[in-house]
Amino acid sequence: MAPILDSNEKSVGLTVIEVYDHKIEQFRRFILIAAIIVTAVGVILPAILIWIFLDRLVLSPVRSLFGTVNQVEDGNYSARSDIKTNDELGSLATGINHMVQAIEDHTAHLEEQVRLRTVDLQKARDRAEALLLNILPAPIAERLKDNEELIVDRFEDASVLFADIVGFTKFSAKRSPDEVVDMLNRLFSEFDAMCERLGLEKIKTIGDAYMVAGGLPVPNSDHPALVARMALEMQRIVARQLYDGMPLQTRIGIHCGPVIAGVIGTRKFIYDLWGDTVNTASRMESSGRDGTIQVSEVFYQRIKNQFQCSEPRIVNVKGKGEMTCYELMRESSGSGAFRPAAP
Repeated sequence: MAPILDSNEKSVGLTVIEVYDHKIEQFRRFILIAAIIVTAVGVILPAILIWIFLDRLVLSPVRSLFGTVNQVEDGNYSARSDIKTNDELGSLATGINHMVQAIEDHTAHLEEQVRLRTVDLQKARDRAEALLLNILPAPIAERLKDNEELIVDRFEDASVLFADIVGFTKFSAKRSPDEVVDMLNRLFSEFDAMCERLGLEKIKTIGDAYMVAGGLPVPNSDHPALVARMALEMQRIVARQLYDGMPLQTRIGIHCGPVIAGVIGTRKFIYDLWGDTVNTASRMESSGRDGTIQVSEVFYQRIKNQFQCSEPRIVNVKGKGEMTCYELMRESSGSGAFRPAAP
């Protein structure tokens, strides 16, 4: 309670003030909550604003730089950072872009070098394959490229031809080495072309001797007729060459039968034939007359309906004794004769 005074400070009454404790407590709580809210707003809001500012200014560019680096690491050398600020991060981004550009340029240079080397390697492989095909039949070359260690086959039916230039020793003695090699090169080049056109296989040359086979390495039932045509064409090719104003001559022998064929050598390959058929064909050539094509009885029986031959003659063949032989003359008319293109 408190007295009520007049102007003369005399008590004229009493003032009674009643205070409730729970009201005060509510007010105190309100003040505390308000203070907490104000404090939170004053601290957290600036912190949030600072975080947003730092994220935009620092963290986002750093994440962008990491993204660029990760793309480069994955092999994307066209990746570039788009940070253009004039600060440390901008300088770092520029440095990374320059580094990536250098990597891209170097990679492009290396790829071009690899491409050029690949082209050179392919050309070298093509040359090596062409050279291999000049030495070996195509099917045999494929087997060799497949790393087949032992290449050997038995063919039950094949024709073998041996040809020799008559008087070559005398010819070569009177000519320069260049002339001799040039003449053989021209002859054998034409022989090679004829072999290819007839589907025959050139086996080898030894000096002025030329060896051909038919029916291998791919079997062909028509090989006797093809080899007979080859022999006649070889005669015509050789006859176009002149020696002291006279045409050269060739002596040819042919036989057919089973042969063994295979590749020998490890560094210098050769595809060769073995067997009695090969030996007999060689003897047909060496025992024949100059300018003729001498064939065995076995071979004659295979071609007699398509080609005209001489009457049989008995020939004493070295290592074989007496054998019945024939001389191939020409292809019969109306037998589907092969007509080579004019040289």
